[in-house]
Amino acid sequence: MAYGLQVYGPNGSSVVFDENLLFSRLSYSENYSVGKAVSSTQPTVKTYSWPEASNREKYQIIAVPFMTNEVLSAAVPTINLYANSFTFTNYSTVSPARGYLYILRRI
Repeated sequence: MAYGLQVYGPNGSSVVFDENLLFSRLSYSENYSVGKAVSSTQPTVKTYSWPEASNREKYQIIAVPFMTNEVLSAAVPTINLYANSFTFTNYSTVSPARGYLYILRRI
């Protein structure tokens, strides 16, 4: 039996962080906050500069929403990867998206 942390992504995808996953180190971490959307057609976007952000062979970018009173944050951002940056997009008009951002470097 293996133990680890399973993180779920879009379309039912998931990754399990355990002793078999090859990461050398935590490259970056911070608390993130993306304001609530202006409207359903005008989401709020926060851009991060990160060289080779879209290189999935090199980096894993993870957003973990805050929990309050054992309930996940109402808004969870969408992550979009680009060559030298990535964005967090919040489509919720009800609340900001808040949580922890982790960038892991693969070995």
